[in-house]
Amino acid sequence: MKQVKQDGLIYLVNEKEGNAEIMDFYECRNKFIIPHLIKHETQEYIVVSILTDAFKNSLNIKTIQFPSDSELQTIEENAFEYSSIESIF
Repeated sequence: MKQVKQDGLIYLVNEKEGNAEIMDFYECRNKFIIPHLIKHETQEYIVVSILTDAFKNSLNIKTIQFPSDSELQTIEENAFEYSSIESIF
């Protein structure tokens, strides 16, 4: 597994299974759109989970949005702990 940074988010990419998990963020934004998939090099990876503490202490983020074709399966414990998120779409 390797880390990939894209659009303000840090993903843990599982090349063997063809999926990605959000593990952290590296840009302060008011809004994040969690994509259906990410492209890295020549491969596409389906975003399947938000890991523990991924958005912990995120005081600037107000909105998290998911596309209608999202395949997110899991939001792990404390993923949004101590955050200031006001809405999830």
